[in-house]
Amino acid sequence: MRPPVWPAAARAVRTMIRDGTLKPGDLLPSARALSARTGISAYACRKAVLIMARKGELVPPASRSGRPRVPGGNGPGQAELELSAALAGVRRSRGLTQEDLAGRSGLSLTTVVHAETGRLGSTGAHAWARLDRALGAGGRLARMHADWQASGSG
Repeated sequence: MRPPVWPAAARAVRTMIRDGTLKPGDLLPSARALSARTGISAYACRKAVLIMARKGELVPPASRSGRPRVPGGNGPGQAELELSAALAGVRRSRGLTQEDLAGRSGLSLTTVVHAETGRLGSTGAHAWARLDRALGAGGRLARMHADWQASGSG
């Protein structure tokens, strides 16, 4: 029986972090891009990244389709990830895509994607109020955003 390949992919990611190829706060490349860089299958790269995020070696993504980040730097913190996850959770519970939410809220798809992935710097209170209304969240998301801003994170 052959040993699993994903540990080699995890070692390659750790090496990229140590040598500065991946800097604190950086999003990890896609599994396909990691595969191209390392010569290891995309499947093994994806598995390695998921296991590393589960073990706390990487900052987990804010959404199911997001990519983990290298710890540190200016990436989203826990408060940003919780706020982003709340938005994504409400959107999914309503059966909407990010494109649907962008259309309903009158915001760009980029703004919605950034709000769901913890990149909140350019997503102000007005945008969160529009997202909240578009999802029928009863002010919950707008209040969470206001609390996040009041905490000094925003």
